[in-house]
Amino acid sequence: MSEHDLKIETTKIKGIKNRSAIAIEKYLELLQESLATRSLLETVSTHIRLSAPDNYKQVSLDNPVKAFLQKSGYIEPGFVSLQVCYPLEVSEPTNIQNFNAGRYSSTVIELKTDLNISGSVAAKGDLLKVLRVEKQASQIQFVSLKSNHKFVFDLTSPTFQKAVIKAVFYYEAILHLSVGDIVFQTQNPHSLKQVASISDDEIRFMDKEGHTTTLKPKTAEARMLSLGYAASGEAALCYQSKSTIVIIDGDEKSDQVKSFIKHMKKNTSCRLYVYGVEKTLRKSVQVVCPTDMIKCIKTAIEDSKKSHQGYVEALIDELLRNDDAAQDEDTGYMSLYSSPPSSKAHAFWISDGHYERLKSFCDKSGLMMNRLAHHLVFRDLLRRDLIKLNDLLM
Repeated sequence: MSEHDLKIETTKIKGIKNRSAIAIEKYLELLQESLATRSLLETVSTHIRLSAPDNYKQVSLDNPVKAFLQKSGYIEPGFVSLQVCYPLEVSEPTNIQNFNAGRYSSTVIELKTDLNISGSVAAKGDLLKVLRVEKQASQIQFVSLKSNHKFVFDLTSPTFQKAVIKAVFYYEAILHLSVGDIVFQTQNPHSLKQVASISDDEIRFMDKEGHTTTLKPKTAEARMLSLGYAASGEAALCYQSKSTIVIIDGDEKSDQVKSFIKHMKKNTSCRLYVYGVEKTLRKSVQVVCPTDMIKCIKTAIEDSKKSHQGYVEALIDELLRNDDAAQDEDTGYMSLYSSPPSSKAHAFWISDGHYERLKSFCDKSGLMMNRLAHHLVFRDLLRRDLIKLNDLLM
């Protein structure tokens, strides 16, 4: 095992001290500025997420944000069933680890129904709320918060099946699943499963025949499952590979990573390559004061992106410089594991150029790149414009 201690410069921007109308005004100004150059889709799912200090969460943004979205035409005036919609997320005080995680997080927009089904997708500025999941009929019913029009998605349609193969689901999204969400396995796109229940200890999935599968979050099994090592459940423990390359962004001394590496060593029959650091420095970014809010958040976001992208790309450079890693063996897997389960996913901030170099390396070395096994369907497909709404309407 080799370690490459790559350092990241970090800065802390200290938090806002009091709630005020100016804070709300600046918050909406930031939102409006983002929407001037990006769609609501991009704003809520890709670009801006704000984790606020404890006292800032007391600032009530529900009504101002809702009024802004109504005025801008994103939701109809008088549509009152929108319970939570923070295009810029305000949450409990935490260290910001990844502003971009909104693409894979269900917490950017959370819409709840009386059926105890939580879920949302964003498509070209429209917000859709899950109304009903018909497992036997393989259908999902939505209502548009903009037009109040109802849609039905047919899970068995060829268009849908083709589209879901393109979706990307990260391990961290497992921790943000909601009851009613639909997942499937890349090895078998027709094997759709619905989240039946969620607790601190396990997530229970059910297929349309009523068979259940359980998954324990924050375990090596869950990480392996999400990385494409196995289809589901206990099968993860049977994963075998001739050669596995793991890029770790995290603390190798943590129990989670130790467990992961131990399992990988045990199940890799030839060589295991691990690239990473002993401890990754994370950014702790908060907001300075209302008058400087926009500038500071923008700077923090860009700095966070650049520093981590550079870090991950440096790891890839180290990998590609290592001649010993290239070998003529039976096909194995190249596994890009980016972070401990307690943090957000970072690895796919890497540039297209680095990704192509990495893919080329794996092709030449006889390694398969199976990005991830599980795909979150509805929150990601329309959000990333991988499928058109009209293709799915009945």
